[in-house]
Amino acid sequence: MQTRIRRHSPRAWKRRGMTAQLVAHIAELDTRDVHLREGYDSLYVYCRDALGLSEGESYNRIEVARAARRFPIILEMLVAGAVNLTAARLLAPLAAPTEAPSSELARGGSAARPRVVRGRAHRTH
Repeated sequence: MQTRIRRHSPRAWKRRGMTAQLVAHIAELDTRDVHLREGYDSLYVYCRDALGLSEGESYNRIEVARAARRFPIILEMLVAGAVNLTAARLLAPLAAPTEAPSSELARGGSAARPRVVRGRAHRTH
């Protein structure tokens, strides 16, 4: 899996489908601690040094990958363009598995549409 990931340039990862694929790979790498076996202290350092991602790109993709393990619909939404990395990262902590089933999130249900009040995100009910 590692050689498949390294094959692409950091610029290639910016495309929507490739971003979702990279997020899925990072989730798998995190689960298996591949970065430790490769000699990296953390998944963040692995993404930055081995994959050539910037600090911000590494952080966002790791956070979204971890959220996608809890909410697999995130990957589908990334591919479809329904959500971008930043939105997925910001919304993931607000969601709870029992609050919004995947089908509601996929349809764009109310749990998928937070409203912002004075700079803080709130779910609409």
